[in-house]
Amino acid sequence: MARTRVQHLVMAGEKDLGKTWLVKKLVAPLLATPEEGMFPGEKYFTKPGSEGFNGGMEHYPVILLDDTMKNVKEAERWNVMSRSKNVLYAGAVSIEGKGKDAFPMMLPWAVVQLLNTDPESLTAFPMVGGDTDKICGFLAGRYHETPPNGTEDEKDTVDEILARELPALAWFIDHYQVPERLQEPTGRHRCKAYMNRTLASAVLGISPEMQLLELIDQAARRGTPEDAEEIYRKDATATNIYDRIRANLPADKMREFNLLARNAAKLGGKLSKLAEMCPERVQVRKEGGGRRNVYTIVRSVTG
Repeated sequence: MARTRVQHLVMAGEKDLGKTWLVKKLVAPLLATPEEGMFPGEKYFTKPGSEGFNGGMEHYPVILLDDTMKNVKEAERWNVMSRSKNVLYAGAVSIEGKGKDAFPMMLPWAVVQLLNTDPESLTAFPMVGGDTDKICGFLAGRYHETPPNGTEDEKDTVDEILARELPALAWFIDHYQVPERLQEPTGRHRCKAYMNRTLASAVLGISPEMQLLELIDQAARRGTPEDAEEIYRKDATATNIYDRIRANLPADKMREFNLLARNAAKLGGKLSKLAEMCPERVQVRKEGGGRRNVYTIVRSVTG
């Protein structure tokens, strides 16, 4: 089966659902071969610089980020997507093993990431910014018949069934004519990107940017009508919004706010990210000949 460029694939689901088993038995064989296996990429994808060695990746067309990462920091989440884009789209990738010279290599890698759905695990979901076309997010449910984590005989039976059906499934996928409505206009991928709505809401809800937006709304509710008007004013500066927030949040909430945006410049950076993540709530544009950003925060529908 000819390999086709695919987006960064994320499969999320509750613990002990059988996600790793499914990827090893079904997804990886379709993207590579059972003999080639998968490269464990957690450290390479999250650790910047020399800590993220990827020696050996040249032997494994499928890179697996298993559901072991928890409480991942924001910088590491950005690094996951950065490394993924480099592997999937940049062409040659620098392969560097510990104590060995790096060398470039081109291979049609696929990146598959597995996540549990508890908040600590969802922090490993890659920060995509404006790269939503480069990721597919699926929410896995429990299989209603024989579970892959059943008895050894049950697992052997399912393995045998999959092994028999894989050649036919591979042929079907390879010859499948993607409906026009699902085709990507650029032709970079066979299909458009996909994101499960329930998963998207869960990931968005735990992001630092959404926590910040909730604090901004709290400040607007606690302040005077004039404060709220200034926070939600069209084309407000980050400094003006920052000052109004600091004047109206209680001490415990100010500690949270300072961790997220310790100055007006940091607040502006977070608001720019929010403009990408939820443009229905935050918009950004440049003024003064492109020298500075101004922001429009739309009032929360929940007040």
